[in-house]
Amino acid sequence: MTVVKYDNADVESGGSGEQPPAGKVYPVKIASVEDRRPDKNDLAVIVDFGQKYARVWSYVNFGEASKWKFREFTDALGLKPKGQFDTSKIEGKKLNVKVTADSYEGEYKARIGRWLKPGSDNGDEEEAEEQEETQASSNGSAVADDLDPELAEDLKADADFYDEWDDDDVKSYFDDLGLELAGRKTRKKMIEAIVEFATEREGGGSDGDDKEPDDDYPTWTVDELKEEVKERNDKADAEIEIVGRPTKDKLIAALREDDQKEPF
Repeated sequence: MTVVKYDNADVESGGSGEQPPAGKVYPVKIASVEDRRPDKNDLAVIVDFGQKYARVWSYVNFGEASKWKFREFTDALGLKPKGQFDTSKIEGKKLNVKVTADSYEGEYKARIGRWLKPGSDNGDEEEAEEQEETQASSNGSAVADDLDPELAEDLKADADFYDEWDDDDVKSYFDDLGLELAGRKTRKKMIEAIVEFATEREGGGSDGDDKEPDDDYPTWTVDELKEEVKERNDKADAEIEIVGRPTKDKLIAALREDDQKEPF
């Protein structure tokens, strides 16, 4: 018989290997926080879901593009909007998180979609679900409306702006904006989608002098808008060009621009 001595008293149990299902709010605690600057420019946060589920790794970035997410994280921990904290003192803190679906090598993987204050299970869960539904229906406009104009301008820049972002940063921001892609999500495709997204919202605000366009295009379906563009392009004097994916916003903007050229 072999006797094996061990001492795991100083290590907390990490729960089972099952990933927590998406779409729910869970009470959790921070198992560990690692400041990975300057190499990664983020905090690597391990979230403990207790005995029932596996721990989940999340990354809170210090970059300008992720300031709103960092604020969400500090708000959930009850910290002030501006200040400092000791990462070791965050460990063990309790809070709530909203889990969203991700994947790794074709398998389901839980991701922290939202950081919430502790005890926010009903009202905040409903609020989170409403925000996600709004974001999905508007292709991320709920997040875009909060974009700083200078940040939006940076996001429209060429790919050099994203050189300091690692792949996790790109994917996390892509997902947070509620963007989608057909096929595999490569870094290049996700960056192009983010740039296109920011470009679409250029000039979206109002200076008070703008008049509401005299049309009902927003009530049209995407197919109806595409058909209208096609019919106009079939005419010899019309040249409506849609660059990239023909989103509803692009189609409406193109039709309105054509209306200004020659009202019909």
